[in-house]
Amino acid sequence: MRKLILISLILISLSSCSSPESDGKRAGELACKIQKLLQENMQLALDGKKDQIDQSKMEDLKQELEDFKAEIKDKYKDSEDRQRAIEAMQEEMKNCN
Repeated sequence: MRKLILISLILISLSSCSSPESDGKRAGELACKIQKLLQENMQLALDGKKDQIDQSKMEDLKQELEDFKAEIKDKYKDSEDRQRAIEAMQEEMKNCN
């Protein structure tokens, strides 16, 4: 039983580790979400439907961004890792819909 718990803890800790590439991809995904939500809200505003803008989506996205920012703050001091993260983010943002 102890071995099973130990193996489970090791697997959980390994799966929670992130790389510059995965963090960059996540940053790109967040940027795409922000871009999409802003476009939707701008269209609603232009159509005179400001009352249909979902403020809770904006707040949820803002919180997700703040959480991510706190998670990676001071994480990539090495310029090579930082560059890999930026490249992964840019690549992900090419796929924004």
